[in-house]
Amino acid sequence: MNKNILITSISSKIPLIKNVLESKDKFDKSIKVYGADISFEIVGKYFVDELYLMPKLIDLNIDEFIEYCLKNKIKYIIPTRDEDVLYYSFFKEEFLKKDIHIFCADYKIVRRCFDKFLFVKENGADFNIKTSLKIDSLKEIKKFVVKDRFGSGSKDLGLNLEYSEALNFSKNIKEPIFQEFIEGEEYSIDAFLDMKNNFVGSIIRKREIIQNGEAVVTCSINDKILEEKIKTFLIKNQIIGHSITQVIKKENDYFLVECNTRFGGASTLSHKMGLESFYWFLCEVNNKSFKYVRNDKNLRQIRITKDIYFEC
Repeated sequence: MNKNILITSISSKIPLIKNVLESKDKFDKSIKVYGADISFEIVGKYFVDELYLMPKLIDLNIDEFIEYCLKNKIKYIIPTRDEDVLYYSFFKEEFLKKDIHIFCADYKIVRRCFDKFLFVKENGADFNIKTSLKIDSLKEIKKFVVKDRFGSGSKDLGLNLEYSEALNFSKNIKEPIFQEFIEGEEYSIDAFLDMKNNFVGSIIRKREIIQNGEAVVTCSINDKILEEKIKTFLIKNQIIGHSITQVIKKENDYFLVECNTRFGGASTLSHKMGLESFYWFLCEVNNKSFKYVRNDKNLRQIRITKDIYFEC
């Protein structure tokens, strides 16, 4: 019987791997955790039971990959990059036929979130932020954000740019989009919806110090208005599973930036706060009940590099 877990693109995502290990131990300690990556020279391999050295997604034969999963009794796949989520969600039904479950929303939802322009345009009524594919249609804007329509994280991202700066910056991006730059408090909202599109819970994280697009210091907060807005937004869009919604708050207004249909780098804070998405995923697949118990105290997370020693 299949019961093992495979985490994709593990690289150096040690906190994420540890959250998966903690969750699987809580569910079933006999489950093995496989890590997949295109390189053998990664530190993540020291934290999983087995490393699967796989080809790039463009070269991956899906039938051969499914055979690998069956051979190694893999029942759960956890994609960790936006590109991984998009790829595996596309084949979600094929995997299900073999009793292999993907930790992500359905493909049409993932695809909509992956397209940053379409995503914002379709949800503008809820979190209004001016967005366009052409900078000249935003002439009333003084400061711009320029990003790749299908990019990830901080890659190809220009912030607080004048018109001429934004135009020049966009020339190096394949498919740029232009947005109004809004200066305010940045929030990331980790949330989980079950497979029936029921809202389970969320944790709002204030991004206090950001380096290379990632929050290295973040603190959980309470904001009932934002929580309700996110709950309504996620249910409306059927973004099941774990998601991270990026929002900017300026005074009493909220502006939706993007939504990623995966577990993120600083999502480990939300896990610590009680949002046990990996454990809930295992429970749901196996028709077992679970309960969300939020930590009653807010926590601040500081992400640092740590040395680990063991015999070689």
